[in-house]
Amino acid sequence: MSNEVNLLRNKQQNSSLQRNYVTLTRLVAAVCLFLVIAIEITIFTLQNLSPLGELQRKESALLHNLTLYHTKAIQEYLISDRASHIQSILKSRSEFDVLMAKLFNGLPSDTKVDTLILDQAGVSVALSSTSLLSLGQSLDGFIALKDKKTIFKSIFIDGLTADEKNAKFSLVVHGKFL
Repeated sequence: MSNEVNLLRNKQQNSSLQRNYVTLTRLVAAVCLFLVIAIEITIFTLQNLSPLGELQRKESALLHNLTLYHTKAIQEYLISDRASHIQSILKSRSEFDVLMAKLFNGLPSDTKVDTLILDQAGVSVALSSTSLLSLGQSLDGFIALKDKKTIFKSIFIDGLTADEKNAKFSLVVHGKFL
């Protein structure tokens, strides 16, 4: 029974099987080489025949032109927007000449405005005079503007000073706008 079992293959079978594997491997390698060459030739041809480079140059030129026109368009838009809104801006702006006329119209002739600070919330005025009576009349004028509710909603006296050497009095008044 041991004579009938042959654990080793026949040498002819082994060599023909190896030849078949080698032939098959060579065939697969040749096909792969052919496919790689064909793909490379196709890609090279498509790149050379493709208008992609020209299209990219045209695109960059168009983007450059659009950038130039874009800045001009923005400037034109801003100018037209400012021109269309100028009337509303002028209407919403305070009339300082009218305000100053109302504030200082009733000042006595010997009263001088030393400082004037004007902001959105109100006005601060420093007045000086050689007469305390003139400063009192000026303060009465500011209080009258508050009572009439034309300009101020409140008035505060920030300071009153007397310079005895120069016979000069100073008054600082702060008023908050309506």
